[in-house]
Amino acid sequence: MNHSVLISFVEGVELNRVGTDQAAFEWSIDQHQPQFLLKNISAGLYEALESVRKGVPTGLLVGLAMQAEGMHGVGKIMEIMRQLAQHAMLRYSLQVGEDLFARLEPLTLYFRFEGAGVGKDARLALSRFAYLRNDHGVMTLGSPLGYAKLRLIHPAALKAVHSLLKPQTAAELAESMPELDEESALSFMNFLANAGAVQESDGERPTREDSDPALAQWAFHDLLFHAGNRLGRHSDPYGGTFPFKDRFAPLPVVKKRMSDQVIPLYKPDLDRLAAEDIPFSRVLEGRQSIRAYGDAPLSVDQLGEFLYRSAHIKHIADEAGVSWRPSPGGGALHELEIYPVVQACEGLDFGLYHYDPLAHELCRLPAPEPLVQHLLGWGEMAGQLEQPPQILLVLAARFQRIQIKYQSVTYAVILKNVGCLYQTMYLVATAMGLAPCALGGGDSDLFSRAAGLDYYAETSVGEFLLGSGPAEPPKRYARPRGLE
Repeated sequence: MNHSVLISFVEGVELNRVGTDQAAFEWSIDQHQPQFLLKNISAGLYEALESVRKGVPTGLLVGLAMQAEGMHGVGKIMEIMRQLAQHAMLRYSLQVGEDLFARLEPLTLYFRFEGAGVGKDARLALSRFAYLRNDHGVMTLGSPLGYAKLRLIHPAALKAVHSLLKPQTAAELAESMPELDEESALSFMNFLANAGAVQESDGERPTREDSDPALAQWAFHDLLFHAGNRLGRHSDPYGGTFPFKDRFAPLPVVKKRMSDQVIPLYKPDLDRLAAEDIPFSRVLEGRQSIRAYGDAPLSVDQLGEFLYRSAHIKHIADEAGVSWRPSPGGGALHELEIYPVVQACEGLDFGLYHYDPLAHELCRLPAPEPLVQHLLGWGEMAGQLEQPPQILLVLAARFQRIQIKYQSVTYAVILKNVGCLYQTMYLVATAMGLAPCALGGGDSDLFSRAAGLDYYAETSVGEFLLGSGPAEPPKRYARPRGLE
């Protein structure tokens, strides 16, 4: 079955004539990409480059260059293709018969196309890190192991990917696919290898992904999250691009009051604390997770002081939509909200509350008691406590506060902000002689239902236990729970 690999420019690359003997490659959709200028380009060589617009086999491109400038033109066109590839300006399409089967598109400058990287006897299976998704109307295969994505143009390409759930040679794949012969199947498998989407496997011995300590311990979602939030393995816009500023109004710095049941909180005297607080080094060295509490629960005034010192708004700039607080936040956007879930607190009833960092007050929410109990029970289990937590502080993110500014790094920024707030809470609790303990996870669906929130607009991203300090301080430097 006749097949060929076509070379073409990636979407957004424009070829333009400059003067009589120069050609310029420019990015029409990304003005930050530099112009790539070629000199001493004859009319015949420019015509050969023009053929790349629609897609051309390498052999035909070489023939056009030879026709234009002889053997000198061949060397010249190959060097130009090499430079274009280094600039991630070329994509590679597999054509089978008259049909376009699949297209390999570079994601970063690290991508290098290997035209014959897969041998005929190689047995390949789909990587456990590979994933499929609808990418602007085209089924696309990606992998955090690769530097390119594979667009599955022909329906049979999806069928071929499914066949590779089990190890196959090119001959075996072709035998189950009337749309492919062995050579075209081999080319398709090579495209998959270039996308980092397959691995060698005999179906019996452990694969590299299962035996290599550096790969075997990665969960799929963790590696995908890591690759997607750092530069190097994706081509998505990155950083503070404000992608939605012309479509949606930004969320306000402070949420509207969530109920009419308002509890004003005690506000500590910061000047007095500055003079009387224990030294910072002692606080930092004394910080630890404490899972035991005093006989009496902490008071509402202690909770008020803790929240004020950890999270109150020190200054707000309404025109810029930002604020400054004791804990740092990416872009000063401060998307995190604090929801105390109270089991035992002197002067405060059992229930779920929301903290207003500007007014420094709590709003009691009409959360169903069984859900509140479930949240507290989850906190007790996750914290491996010997008794119910006095207070579970749920940290929730108003996602659109961050999403309106950042791309690719949005969720990573949120989690970094959670870490910053964790440390701030630890230090404040230590200075106050309270018992703090950050948790490693929680049930976001449970919380959003308890608080009556839209899961996609705001829900939990962190949890922190707080209680009164025990009479006897816990043993320092004990082995972590589960490793005893």
